[in-house]
Amino acid sequence: GVEDYKKAVYDNLYNNSVTQIINTNSVSKSSEFPETLKDINWKDIQVGNIIRVKKNEIIPADIIILKSSSLNGYCYLETTNLDGESALKVKEAVGTTHLHVKSYNDLSAHMSIDPPNKDLYFFEGKMVIENPIEKKIFLGVENILLRSGTLKNVDW
Repeated sequence: GVEDYKKAVYDNLYNNSVTQIINTNSVSKSSEFPETLKDINWKDIQVGNIIRVKKNEIIPADIIILKSSSLNGYCYLETTNLDGESALKVKEAVGTTHLHVKSYNDLSAHMSIDPPNKDLYFFEGKMVIENPIEKKIFLGVENILLRSGTLKNVDW
């Protein structure tokens, strides 16, 4: 009874939290982000959304890192909410998208990934970028941010 109530309150709080997705159908005047950003509730996130997470924000869904504000593409994930560890995990943007994609409007790709599992330290997937020429990129645990972790030490 009490446990179920607490879980329902927690779920409602997080599902109604707001994050930002990149609206690839419009263009902004910002040099940092050529696309506009749109606020969305976590519960409304869909597969294929490109999510912008800022420093110290909780990750709203399991996401592949396409870009980072750091020049080398690294970012850091605090996983205290997931595994109780306070040490930061180094994560890395997919090299091709981090270095070569200037606008998400120009990105055409699809992914195949492992189904969800309980192992926080294992992930495999493949991303196929379809333009300008087809390129296959293999993804690993270093390329994913897990829901409920917290982004640290980078602006986004």
